[in-house]
Amino acid sequence: MSQRSRRHGSTAPSTAPRTARPAVSGRRRWLLAPVLAAAVLASGCATTVAGVAQQGGAVAGPDTSGSTTSESTTSGSDTSGSTPPPGASEVDPAPVGPSPSASTETGPTGPATSSGAPGPAQPSSGSAPSSGESTPNSAALSTDQPETSNGGIYYPTKPQQFVELAPSENTGMLIQSRTLAGYLPVPTALDPQYTDVLSLNVLPMRGGDSLTALLDKPGVAVGTKLGMYGGFSTGRRSVKKKDSSLILAALIFPSPDAAGKAAKALAEAGVSDDPDLPYKAVKLPNQPKGFGLQNPKTPSLQGFLASGSLVLYVYLAGERGENMTPKLPAVGSYLAALQKSTASFKPVPKAKLKTLKLDPDGAYARALPNKKGDGTVYDGAWSAKAFLHAMGDYKADSEVFEQAKVDAVGSGRSTVYRAKDHAGAALVSAQFVRDLTASKPGYSPMAAPGGMEGVSCLRNTLEAKFYCTGAVGRYAFEYHAEDSEDLQRSLQSQVAVLSA
Repeated sequence: MSQRSRRHGSTAPSTAPRTARPAVSGRRRWLLAPVLAAAVLASGCATTVAGVAQQGGAVAGPDTSGSTTSESTTSGSDTSGSTPPPGASEVDPAPVGPSPSASTETGPTGPATSSGAPGPAQPSSGSAPSSGESTPNSAALSTDQPETSNGGIYYPTKPQQFVELAPSENTGMLIQSRTLAGYLPVPTALDPQYTDVLSLNVLPMRGGDSLTALLDKPGVAVGTKLGMYGGFSTGRRSVKKKDSSLILAALIFPSPDAAGKAAKALAEAGVSDDPDLPYKAVKLPNQPKGFGLQNPKTPSLQGFLASGSLVLYVYLAGERGENMTPKLPAVGSYLAALQKSTASFKPVPKAKLKTLKLDPDGAYARALPNKKGDGTVYDGAWSAKAFLHAMGDYKADSEVFEQAKVDAVGSGRSTVYRAKDHAGAALVSAQFVRDLTASKPGYSPMAAPGGMEGVSCLRNTLEAKFYCTGAVGRYAFEYHAEDSEDLQRSLQSQVAVLSA
């Protein structure tokens, strides 16, 4: 189940960086997105602790709190520019796969490019492109909006229609960054102790200003100066050791030369003698080409490594008072894992970002649209592997994705998951119910509006929240509702869209 759609709770303090905030664990941070959207726009991309509370010019390290970042800009997926990550379930927001001109043929892991590399699954259907759209917000609105009452919520009865390609460079950056997400491992896959989602640190990025999610102003300045134009970060923390967390990121630069300069400059920008947040340069014993930073006061390590046109980044936080020196080799190992997983990623040049497709598989078109102004960086089309970064129970969700052969995810006010068939979609929906009831005991079963079959709904009486999930055809869906009217109308709308 997606972090944004199901579990909202579990706040616990983190002492990782000085700028840490309480974490919001669960599938996805659904209710926080509208609140934080304005803050994100004001900052130019993501809100972060490092960029807000950190002082003195050091690279503060990312916020390990788990608050949500969001953007009112929506974007979908693209099938151009990169070969997909090995073993990925095919379908991206900025999916991985062949360029529009590449020929495809069926391969052992799905369609393959003419070179034989696995590519995204061919869409069985998609959203029909519309003309005249010039902004992500307008592109995200359906042409079929019969009602806009109940707080401006749209209840379409058929899939939305989008412009075919990214209407702006910024949208293209987000599309490509979601593609990149499919190449990064979820931290849990590298170390099973890190399971609790750090919401704030799971996000696609745009330009250098996006680095406020990870670094302080000097780092942001480096990214901007050297032309960063995308990236993705993902983070989890330990459930048992609340101060321990692991954040991984890959940042896109115009060339290997720019990335090489950026890795060195970002590390140098992080050195600080600020007594409140001291960072010193350290060597990574098993990564001679990498650059390390260590903060003994707030036990944490950072690592930077250039790999092609990417700068790979690791942030490792320990428990209060912990000596992090013995963990320097772990930072080098995490960087090596990132280098291996991103080796086949080929960035689309900045000048060609507007050639990326918004919704090549049609999954995003089938998600209910957010209200105007409530969009987030999660809005768009994702590959199944990429969207696992936003899922609350990585082990269970990745297993059910594999069993159901989920290949595409569309995220808006609701989230839809495309499986191989109806049986797979029903399997996904059933896992979501198990996940929510296990992680949020306050939710109890309730009758689906209208007694609709194949739908499971839950109510949290104390928090006045509603949740529904179900399967229509090969699609599983989930959404939250704030009142009983929205619960019923959203269900009717979602079923109509998926049945159209």
